[in-house]
Amino acid sequence: VALMWANSVNGNRYSRVESSNNSISNSEWIDVAITFENQQLKVYKNGALINSTMSYTQQGGGFISDSQVEGSCNFAQDAGSNKIGMRLTGGNPGNYFEGVIDDFGIWNRALTLEEIANLFSGADILLNGTVSAENNQIKNVADPTVAQDVATKNYVDSNVNSFSGSYNDLTDTPTIYTQAQVDALISNLQNQIAILRGDPIDNEGNIYTFKTFGTQTWTTEPAAMETYRDGTVIPQVDSASDWANLTTGAWCYYGNDSSKVKLYNWYAVVGIHDEASLTDVSLRKEFAPEGWHVPSKDELITLIDYFISSGYNYDSTTSFNKIAKAVASKTGWITSTVDGTPGNNSENNNSTGFNLHPHGYRTNTGGFGLSSQAGYFWTVDDAGGGNSVGTLLAYNSVSLGYANSPYTVTYSKPFGLSVRLVKD
Repeated sequence: VALMWANSVNGNRYSRVESSNNSISNSEWIDVAITFENQQLKVYKNGALINSTMSYTQQGGGFISDSQVEGSCNFAQDAGSNKIGMRLTGGNPGNYFEGVIDDFGIWNRALTLEEIANLFSGADILLNGTVSAENNQIKNVADPTVAQDVATKNYVDSNVNSFSGSYNDLTDTPTIYTQAQVDALISNLQNQIAILRGDPIDNEGNIYTFKTFGTQTWTTEPAAMETYRDGTVIPQVDSASDWANLTTGAWCYYGNDSSKVKLYNWYAVVGIHDEASLTDVSLRKEFAPEGWHVPSKDELITLIDYFISSGYNYDSTTSFNKIAKAVASKTGWITSTVDGTPGNNSENNNSTGFNLHPHGYRTNTGGFGLSSQAGYFWTVDDAGGGNSVGTLLAYNSVSLGYANSPYTVTYSKPFGLSVRLVKD
């Protein structure tokens, strides 16, 4: 028995390759491969090349091109013209193969000798260059058995699982997050970063901007916490009469308007949270987040002196306190005609970056006043006689507080002012 493969082109030209007679024995399974490339047909038996020939025409001479042979072997479109295990002679079938054919495959390229040998030995077929599935699905892919491939698959699977929090395999439906959930995840990540950097972050998740001035680092926006450092709640008190009678810490929004700044009485900033802590300092709470504190009067004086000596007086002198414009925000102020004041050409304010806004204050009787005209904040110092120490920045003043040292201003302890923080 011999092996033969023939291609007929347009009915009058063909190419053929065959083995010698008796190349196949009875009762013997063999692996046969035929390739056509570069106008050459080759036949392989059990992974070894046994014959090859150049393709030629039956009539007229010349060789058959690769494209002609490829066009005659379109198994998808011309299945009726392709025969395996028989031969057509004059259009009539004959020379049937009397045996069993199993595991038949067709490739869209000529396999290499190494690949054909691997087919016979059961080894892998090397996929070199471009390999196309021709828009067909690839199914039933086995798990890898090579150690490195197994490790790679396990690594990918474990990372997919840990990323989504819900995947058991690649067929699971991904978790869908709402915008609120995404915002919460982002906020939590920002908080973790802030904590690692030592940024001021309170129990409510507020992260405060800050800046270093000389040897001190101050927050550049007002405090907004509603709890002390240990989580104890600072009461919100809106009622004017209730506010006027307080001797413990409380906060409110300016004008009881939640779009405005939070104001605190002096009892809150020093941690007086109940009647016992009013007289026993050891029972008081910490107002500021870990690593930060409410400034003392001396720290406020140091800040003002730094600004004066660093040339932030509006007239470039280094005597007297004329830094109001340099520490005031660029927006929110009513107009002043006085040079060097926050209300005069306010677009030129805030050269220091301290950014103090005219948030106004709450009086010791519970009323509100001077929004857009003045900004205030507390220190922790007790001035005696029911008063405590803070500072004032007015729209028509050239000074933060008073012009001369110690610059600070005293207010009744029930007053509601904003709060700045200093790094420990």
